[in-house]
Amino acid sequence: MAGRPSYDSVYALINRIPLLLPLEIIFIIIPLGFHAIYGVTIALSNRTNPFTYPYTDNWRYTLQRLTGYFLILFIILHLYFIWGHIRFTAGGKDAFASSAYDFVQSILKDPSFMVFYTLGVTAAAFHLANGLWISCMTWGIALSNRARNIAGWIAALFFLLLEFIGIGAIQAFYAGHPVWLYPHG
Repeated sequence: MAGRPSYDSVYALINRIPLLLPLEIIFIIIPLGFHAIYGVTIALSNRTNPFTYPYTDNWRYTLQRLTGYFLILFIILHLYFIWGHIRFTAGGKDAFASSAYDFVQSILKDPSFMVFYTLGVTAAAFHLANGLWISCMTWGIALSNRARNIAGWIAALFFLLLEFIGIGAIQAFYAGHPVWLYPHG
């Protein structure tokens, strides 16, 4: 959200990490793949019923599964368009030669990609915040109704924070500058 120079400097810093590709595979791709496979296994073994029992918990349960399915698609396409394109196509390195920011901005300038990324950020923010809230109950951190309500409010605030940052970043790429700094530009 800080603009081209900041984004490009962070991109350059990350790409100076020794053995970056194996580290990305070991610490990002494999854990996400495991989480996706395990999550789909759990989701397929249970039935959702928000229309039969329209309680908030049933809707959150259903949305957790739906966002998980969507995130599998989103992450695969994100890896293809951003990560894989850069590393495995002839023009990938050249696309980033002038500016990594410009490359990402060129993708997000397409309204369909902007909508897709907005949905992806929203799904990821909800899935993470709701998953942490569920973990608080599963791991015995929030067992009483009061603790569960407090954890729920913290998760909701965390979702809003992630959503604000994610949508702000997408809008900054789309507009070419952080939109809250230049609201009329």
